[in-house]
Amino acid sequence: MLYLPSDGELEILRVIWDLQPVTVRTIHERISRQKPVGYTTILKQVQRMHEEKGVLVRDISYGVHRYSCPLSEKEVKQHLTQKFMQTVFPDATEELLELIGVSAAVLPADTLALATVSMDDLRELMAYRAGI
Repeated sequence: MLYLPSDGELEILRVIWDLQPVTVRTIHERISRQKPVGYTTILKQVQRMHEEKGVLVRDISYGVHRYSCPLSEKEVKQHLTQKFMQTVFPDATEELLELIGVSAAVLPADTLALATVSMDDLRELMAYRAGI
């Protein structure tokens, strides 16, 4: 399943990945520490993510609704990275490498298959370039 969350959904997912299973109240408390946001706004987004998008799983026990996400953080980041690569650099792998300061000539050929690159892969490329 290819899922590309909005910025707001990604904030919610970060809290869920850290604490799952988690209630909407806890999600709201965590996010509202960073910025003002209404409880009902978070509630509606979580409901949409569960009911319409099928991204969240809800467990109801003793009247308490707890949400979790079966997709891993890595999977979602890979989807976002793939979408970014396909949108911004559809046929320009060398341009991307140039932007992050890596010469395509020093990389193995299979590294150039950046259409499926993950954020971890990009970090490794940047660390390689920095000599870390």
